[in-house]
Amino acid sequence: MNRVVGATVLVTGVTVGATVLALPFTIAQLGFPLAILVLLGVWLVTVYSSLLTLEVNLWFPSGANFVTMAYKSVGRWAAIFTWIFYVFFFYSFITAYLSGANEIIELGLFGGHLLKLPHWLVALPWLLIYGATLFFRFKSVDIFNRILVAIMVISLLLVLLTAMKHIKLQLLISTNPHYLMVGTPIFFTAFAFQYLIPTLRIYLQSNFSAIRKSIIAGSTFALLFYVVWIFIFFALIPLHGVHSFVTILNSTHPFLMLIEVMQLITRYPSVGLFIRIIIIMAIATTFIGMSFSLFDFLADSFKIIKNSRGKLILIVFVLLPPYLFTLIFPHKFVEIIFYSGILALLLYYIFPIVMVWYGRYIKQLSFGQKVFGGRTLLVINLIVLLSILGLQFFN
Repeated sequence: MNRVVGATVLVTGVTVGATVLALPFTIAQLGFPLAILVLLGVWLVTVYSSLLTLEVNLWFPSGANFVTMAYKSVGRWAAIFTWIFYVFFFYSFITAYLSGANEIIELGLFGGHLLKLPHWLVALPWLLIYGATLFFRFKSVDIFNRILVAIMVISLLLVLLTAMKHIKLQLLISTNPHYLMVGTPIFFTAFAFQYLIPTLRIYLQSNFSAIRKSIIAGSTFALLFYVVWIFIFFALIPLHGVHSFVTILNSTHPFLMLIEVMQLITRYPSVGLFIRIIIIMAIATTFIGMSFSLFDFLADSFKIIKNSRGKLILIVFVLLPPYLFTLIFPHKFVEIIFYSGILALLLYYIFPIVMVWYGRYIKQLSFGQKVFGGRTLLVINLIVLLSILGLQFFN
């Protein structure tokens, strides 16, 4: 039970990632009702695609990652596709998180004062902390992650309590479906934790019931977090005006402007501190999950034994390239987070359907637990997801 709790918290922490920074002002034009409906829909699809990914993973020995799953269930072309996009996805996201964390620190972690520190120096502590957690694996990271998520949730509740008397319910009424396709990709980014499933299987010793519980519970807690998070901002900040989402979007530093607007509306400087803590904790928890998943992915791809020497090699492979990319391309957080939703849609929502279809109905690999719905639900989900993907190219 203790491991299930740890896995659930890990799923929640990974899901409630750095997307929280960009989510309020990138979906502001949708309006609260429509944003919540899309959020619920994407959550349901996420749970389904996650269970499909788990089903495929359980066909193969523990430790098999996405490349092995793609190769054995579909074929060589799928393995090549998966390897390229998987590595690109992780390196770009870890780079984005390092960049986002650096920007928050440089803009003033506990205040609005700019810090004149070298960019390479600001990122270095993150690498040392996560290098240590990768080396010692779940002996340290489970407790560490629980603490981070607890701090994040407490900070969210403090923001909610502080903001309650300033909430304007009339701001929650308006909707604008014309911006639906513009905001949709970031929802898929917000719930993309499927890459964590092979790591969860190792941690929970291939226990299907335990993994399923952690997936459903962890993603549900993340959904609740997002609902409260979006509610706070949508109920306080108007779309237009002096202190509005439009002002935030047009500012040089939208994250800092978001915090300043919240402080002006609530008249509590401490709100800015709580939001900063949430953002740092969100980046930290997602960084943990992504680093571990890339760690296992590279070990599986290159057949590296996870002894002390092998772990050090993997840590260098996981952390050094994003660190160098951060130095070369700083302050690219928003761009990567927003457009990576399309990549997440392909890799973690559409491709699991392809793997299950090949494994179940063509190669007859399927045994044991099967996700509900059969061919009908697979086809319906595939059509919907391909339609969403296709519409992105027209927008």
